[in-house]
Amino acid sequence: EDSGVQRIAMQCNQLRIVWLRQAPKLSDDAATYLVTLPHLSSLSLASDAGLTDRTLRELASASQLRCLDLSGCRQLTEASVVEFASCIAVPPGPPLSSVQLDACPNLGRAAATALA
Repeated sequence: EDSGVQRIAMQCNQLRIVWLRQAPKLSDDAATYLVTLPHLSSLSLASDAGLTDRTLRELASASQLRCLDLSGCRQLTEASVVEFASCIAVPPGPPLSSVQLDACPNLGRAAATALA
């Protein structure tokens, strides 16, 4: 649940890698808490059913994020991925080197092109 993520972010603020895969009770609030981790470099929220476009807006401010996996997050839209790509393309956007969005049914060629 989001409250657990909030506690982790507050008490373990030196975390660099966070994998919270297949956690159906997580919502966009989890991303809000995770972006407060100053050293977060790798994040997997794959197959977390409650995540929406708001998660991408939050993650655009994760200044150290290098690897992101949101595979299977079925509510993400192409428009939000295109917007996210434009945010990360310029400082102070995160220096992402890897983005995984497999099995996201609303994403198509525009999302792939924007992230290329």
